[in-house]
Amino acid sequence: MQLIMKKTYLFLIFFTILNSIYCQDDILIGVVKDKKTKEIIPYVNIVYLEKNYGTTSDIKGEFKFPKLKEYSIIKISALGYKDSLINIEQLSNLVIFLEPEPFQLSEVTILAKRNTKSKLKFTGPFYNKHNSIWKRSIGSQIAILIQDESKIGSYIEKIKYQIKKDLDYNCHAYHRIRILSNSNLNIPQKDIIDENIIINPLKFQSTVEVNISKYNLELPKEGIWICIEWIENPNCIDLHINNNNYVSPYLLGNIKLKKSLVYQNYRDRKWYKFGGMPNKEGYYINPNVGIVVREFKTN
Repeated sequence: MQLIMKKTYLFLIFFTILNSIYCQDDILIGVVKDKKTKEIIPYVNIVYLEKNYGTTSDIKGEFKFPKLKEYSIIKISALGYKDSLINIEQLSNLVIFLEPEPFQLSEVTILAKRNTKSKLKFTGPFYNKHNSIWKRSIGSQIAILIQDESKIGSYIEKIKYQIKKDLDYNCHAYHRIRILSNSNLNIPQKDIIDENIIINPLKFQSTVEVNISKYNLELPKEGIWICIEWIENPNCIDLHINNNNYVSPYLLGNIKLKKSLVYQNYRDRKWYKFGGMPNKEGYYINPNVGIVVREFKTN
C-alpha cells in the first residue's frame, strides 16, 4: 500500500513539472534592452500586430507575454526608440534590443525662461461637474486635443483630469501621461517629451494634477494631444492577464453641447477617432481632461 502511494506521489510530482514546462512554452519571458548601451528599457509596449492583446515591460525591462497560436507578429514600441516588428517564432533568445531614435522637437518650442509674474489660466474640456464614466482596459490609450485659446501664447504648467476609483478592485492600474504633437489633419503624432511620466492614481482623491512645468513647453497654435494610457501596476500584474477587462480607476467625463476631438489606441497600434454620437438631447460625452497654462507677459 505504501509502495502504491509512493508511486502515485512521484507521478503527481512528475506531472506537475511536465505541465509547468509545457506552460512555459506558451509564455514568452524576456527583457528589453537598448541596442547600443545594452541598458534595460522600462515601460515598453508589446502587442500582437493583428490583435488587441499585449503587455508592458516593468521597471526592470522584464515582461511576460502569452503566445497565441493564431498570431505570430508582435509590435514593440518605447519612448525614444524605433518601433520593431518581430516574429515570435524566430526569436533565438528572449532579450529584445531596440534601436534608439533621434528625438526631434520641431513642432513644439521648449523655452528656457518664463515670466513668473504672468497669470495662470485653465483650458480644455474639463468641468468640475462630471456625469459620465470612461471605462478602459490595460493597454488602452485615450488622446484629447487641446488647442491654444490664448492670442498671446502660453506655457504648459499642469495636466489635470478626474478619475473614479472602484473600491471593489483589490488592485488598480497605473497611468502613463504622454504629450503628443498634432498634425494638419488633427491626428495624434509623435511624443513631445522623451520621458515616461508614470502616475499612481491612488495618490490622488478624484482630481489628478501632473506638474510638467519643468519641461518649459510652449503650447503651439495647432494644439497638442494629452494622452492617458492604462498600464500594468507592478505590484499586481497578475490581475491584468485578461486584457479585455475594464480596470480601475476610470476616467470621468462630462456631457456638453460641444464635442471634444478624441482618439483611441491600444499599445501604440493605430489611432482611431472616437465616433461618439450625441444623445437624444444633442449632448456629447467628453473626457474630463484639461491643462493649466501660464500666459505670456507682454509688458
